[in-house]
Amino acid sequence: MEFRETRFSGDRYFGRLMAEHGRYTNELARWRELFAKHAAELTRLFFRGFPQPDRFEAAWIRRVLEAREKLLVDVEPRAVFDPWTAWWRGPWSNGKTQYHIWDKTIHLGGQWVQFVTQSETGFANASRLDEMMKKGQVDRGINISHLEYGITGWVDKCQYVPQVLPHIGYLVAPKTLFWFCRVHTPDDLDEPKTTWLWFYEWVDDSLKPSVYEIAGLPFTLEDRVTWDRHERGRHFGKYQRVRQRG
Repeated sequence: MEFRETRFSGDRYFGRLMAEHGRYTNELARWRELFAKHAAELTRLFFRGFPQPDRFEAAWIRRVLEAREKLLVDVEPRAVFDPWTAWWRGPWSNGKTQYHIWDKTIHLGGQWVQFVTQSETGFANASRLDEMMKKGQVDRGINISHLEYGITGWVDKCQYVPQVLPHIGYLVAPKTLFWFCRVHTPDDLDEPKTTWLWFYEWVDDSLKPSVYEIAGLPFTLEDRVTWDRHERGRHFGKYQRVRQRG
């Protein structure tokens, strides 16, 4: 199924996300150092807190989180997000159907950038984006791959309540990503927080149609990593690739 670029790249709102992300680069680098320091604890959390952890060995997960090399598997920076490049539809664990568009990765500002939209109303392609934003029906995001800085991202949520989610990412395997993010309001980006969200996501393109799955886990990181075992398996989504409709 050929993917046609959705052409979000000229949208002024995504330009603002790029600028916000750029101003936050140093903070994201500090996060990566923090997780490298706590890699052993986070590795234990991965195997206790997520489904299907037997896909990987503990030594590999720890090496990924230590991030001594920014991209550890044999994938070009331009191709990191290719397995997710599609339109996806499926249920989140709150029972709501979500509609995702992961656009084609483009080279922009010396880095590889992918624009993403997510809605519980319908697919937010370029022609519908302004209208859906005015109605608070779509969240916008960017995924960035950079040979030196690794994988980072940014999400502006307007469904439900306005939130800002800066991300850092790790390429665990060619079709598997870890993301770590903090949830902020638009006005408290500079405030330190100790609660994080860890998202573990993968694509299985051996199925027809392809399937994209994601699992999330909140945890706290102060002097050490702590988490609530009741959160295991509560946050997840499973989406199928669907044919584009323009």
